[in-house]
Amino acid sequence: MKKLGMGMGVVFWALLMFVFSVVSVVGMWVIWGRMVCVEVKVVGVSAEMLDVLMVLDVVSLSFMSLVFFISSCVLFYSVSYMGSDEMSSRLVGLMVVFVFSMVLLILFPSLLGLILGWDGLGLSSFLLVVFYQNDNALASGMITALSNRIGDGLLITSMGMCLGSGHWNSFFEMSWLVGVFVGLASITKSAQVPLRAWLPAAMAAPTPVSSLVHSSTLVTAGVYLLLRYGVVAEMADILLVLSSMTLILGGVSALFEGDVKKVVALSTLSQLGMMVFVVSLGFKVFCLFHLYMHALLKASLFLAVGAIIHARNEQDINFLSGSILDSPGSSAVVVVSCGALSGIPFLCGWFSKDVILEVLLGGVSWVYSFILFLGVVSSVIYSGRLVWMCVFSPVGFAPMNQSADCKVMLASMWLLLLGVVFGGPFFYYWLGVESVVVVNEFDKFVGLVIIGFGCLFVFNWFTQRVKYVNWKESKKEFFCSQLWLDFCKMMWFLPLLSGEVGIGMLKLGNASFVYLEQGWMEFFGGKGAKEIWGVFFSLHQRMQMGGMNLTLTVMSLSFFVIVVGVGVNYC
Repeated sequence: MKKLGMGMGVVFWALLMFVFSVVSVVGMWVIWGRMVCVEVKVVGVSAEMLDVLMVLDVVSLSFMSLVFFISSCVLFYSVSYMGSDEMSSRLVGLMVVFVFSMVLLILFPSLLGLILGWDGLGLSSFLLVVFYQNDNALASGMITALSNRIGDGLLITSMGMCLGSGHWNSFFEMSWLVGVFVGLASITKSAQVPLRAWLPAAMAAPTPVSSLVHSSTLVTAGVYLLLRYGVVAEMADILLVLSSMTLILGGVSALFEGDVKKVVALSTLSQLGMMVFVVSLGFKVFCLFHLYMHALLKASLFLAVGAIIHARNEQDINFLSGSILDSPGSSAVVVVSCGALSGIPFLCGWFSKDVILEVLLGGVSWVYSFILFLGVVSSVIYSGRLVWMCVFSPVGFAPMNQSADCKVMLASMWLLLLGVVFGGPFFYYWLGVESVVVVNEFDKFVGLVIIGFGCLFVFNWFTQRVKYVNWKESKKEFFCSQLWLDFCKMMWFLPLLSGEVGIGMLKLGNASFVYLEQGWMEFFGGKGAKEIWGVFFSLHQRMQMGGMNLTLTVMSLSFFVIVVGVGVNYC
């Protein structure tokens, strides 16, 4: 009965969020081309009214509809995936808080609403990452929390700087320094270099949580911040450099990662780099469009990969081969989602990537064009690797305990797959992308050339692989250097910067707390003085409260000392 009640509760929340998604789509149609600003009165201190600005436009309503749609599918998926877990009700509750924190961040772009939604995302994400109570999950949750604390501090500082204007509704105008702080805060949530170690570490959470985090909620909060507030000129160049590094870093690292969930996470890192790259050049519509397309395909990809992991109880990509034989439904979702991620024509990823390539390859310097080209090619290669290793490769050793094609899971995945297939034309129209794209005939073939080049590389790679029994030796032969392999697999050794340095500082702080604050400083400081003065005050209190015996004793001793002293002087 308890499991049945939990299942009904999850279904209720899933249906409610689906209804909210439909309502948001209807709202997009009602306010088409307009912006509605609503001031919400909140009672403050001493009955003073605090105004909080709520903005309803195509951006906020479309984003909210996408968040609710993906969340409803993920919650319905959780009915089967987490049905046997005793703490599944807690997971569902945290996911609901997580989703509504994101909605709060979307609807209230004032700094007050922003910090409430931002902190809600940070706190709930930490609790979700440490859901499986083990050392690995706790370490991952700590990295996630500490990385996001940096953004919290920057936003709180921005709020303090806005107090001079008398309000926090800085949606329409803000100083350049506040814009710089908001831009730096967005780097933490969008996992740009160097604060990107928490994104793969967050894979310690259950698969439904990973699907939410990497599709439409936590990682997109930083990008949404840049879209809503805009990028000041002082931050544009910095974001352009950092996003370029993130784009290449995520793509290259995904080629060498062995954990299948981290492969998908690193692909998210690469796509986030592309989004920030595009918005830093001033193309907000293209960035938002690619964000929506990536959210749909990444949610379906995570759910399909999670179903295969759940069935085989294995995350090593080398042991997940041949899933098409046991789980054709989940395998089909993996293939279609990876195809959309690669930019296969007429899937959702093709609509956004094709537009970005057509406009940017000829509109920026050759350096950034080459970086964008490498990032898109790497997405084709790691998508092809994932499809081959998980679906078609005959080299697999872990038997399937059960089929991954559970009816409840498949229903959620196929519903998201409809978004992957039809979401491109839908958002292409609603966001008005067709009104800002003017290209020539030659640029239309750039995306197809990149896809062909990536597929050729994948074919050559795995043709080389089958010649060797030991996959590690084949990689050494193919890439010629173990140091190069380690450099790529460990994300350019940057985890040492954001992970090991942080651990060292935490250890130093713990030693300072133990040996100084609770040691010598405490003894010679306030606590020691309190104990010394406490003895004198206690003695004085006992004398004042009628301690006659003590008084007489002291007087007798004093009289004896005086008599003895007088006698000695007389002698």
